[in-house]
Amino acid sequence: MDINPTEVAQAVTTGDSNLSAASALIGDPSKFGRVGEDGTVYVITPAGEKAVGSYPGKSPEEALAYFVRKFEAVASEVALLAARIKSGAMVPSDAAEAVVKLRETVANLNGVGDLATLAASVDQIPNLIEDHRAAYQERKDVEAAVREAKR
Repeated sequence: MDINPTEVAQAVTTGDSNLSAASALIGDPSKFGRVGEDGTVYVITPAGEKAVGSYPGKSPEEALAYFVRKFEAVASEVALLAARIKSGAMVPSDAAEAVVKLRETVANLNGVGDLATLAASVDQIPNLIEDHRAAYQERKDVEAAVREAKR
């Protein structure tokens, strides 16, 4: 699946309350996990199943939902970063640093969802940064010219 961070950013910024960032990225993230008989929650990845934790004292549905929410939180960060880049609200160098942190977060995520697609979406953000770098610089140049003209 090819993820376009710009489309994710548009979906998230339209205010569609029925669409989580995770849903915008990959659909229903809960189809990527299961709960074992011992209560351990597993995420299903291309490399196989990986235990992500457990939620003692809760039903299997609640445990799975908890780890889906962890995935959705990171997917929201990805979508928000894409939206901020697209809107020009983020300095390109800061965005690049955020991508490095998000890659690490995704690599270590104990959540249930399509981790491979989430990682691929993070990997596409540098292209989005480059696409918006010139527009960001042009806007900064105009702002500097306006400040200079006021002097």
